[in-house]
Amino acid sequence: AEVLLKAQRRREYTEEDVILVQDEYRKQNISIKDKQARLILNTWVDAEAFGKRYLEAVEAYHQAFFAEDAQRIQPKLKTAIEQAKDLARESTVD
Repeated sequence: AEVLLKAQRRREYTEEDVILVQDEYRKQNISIKDKQARLILNTWVDAEAFGKRYLEAVEAYHQAFFAEDAQRIQPKLKTAIEQAKDLARESTVD
């Protein structure tokens, strides 16, 4: 993990960092290729850009899979809320 933080502070990584990341994974009995180690390091080196891209991806996912459903069920939710309010007004607590 220290190698990632150092690369982040330098805003770049070295070939030695690639090997160190692979070694860290090897300690966990996980083998990763150079390309995977570089992707991990790139994420840490430019964490802000990664965060922005990740947020955009999550927002696109939400828009594609949930926004349409939210609009579709909105009338039913409003009806259910009104029914719950009516029941609450009719109920008494003894």
